[in-house]
Amino acid sequence: MIEAFSRLREATHSLVIVGDGPCKEALVEQARQLGVLDRTTFTATTVDVASWYRRIDVFVLPSINESFSNSLMEAMACGCAVLASNVGGNPELVVHGDNGLIFEPGDAAGLAVELEAVLGNAALRHRLAAAATRTIEDGYTRERSAQRFGELYGRMLS
Repeated sequence: MIEAFSRLREATHSLVIVGDGPCKEALVEQARQLGVLDRTTFTATTVDVASWYRRIDVFVLPSINESFSNSLMEAMACGCAVLASNVGGNPELVVHGDNGLIFEPGDAAGLAVELEAVLGNAALRHRLAAAATRTIEDGYTRERSAQRFGELYGRMLS
């Protein structure tokens, strides 16, 4: 993510990385070496992630390994335009060009292209964000999940 961010042509954007962990110092050093530390904010893990989602324009999940991401669903539900790596359950949630953008894991250049597209086009960003929210509202609410589990159990019992 940091490498892709450093490749953006326009230097007016900011990057926020939420969460602490054993890689934080290495990430800070990477941001420093790539010349984007002054535009990158590292903030501690928080239980109030929704407030962060509501303050950002674009959420990126650059995982190289992922199952079915709660953070991706939360960002979509909060109205973020989302970019997600093509791993695990991400392509089940994100349909490229419809409700978000998909990029290949580990491909900083490809992610930078997708970031440029969404950051440089407010209409695209808003359309993707609205579709992402609809995706969650239509298919991933507690009620819809309970209904699908009930249908699954019903089929299994038959």
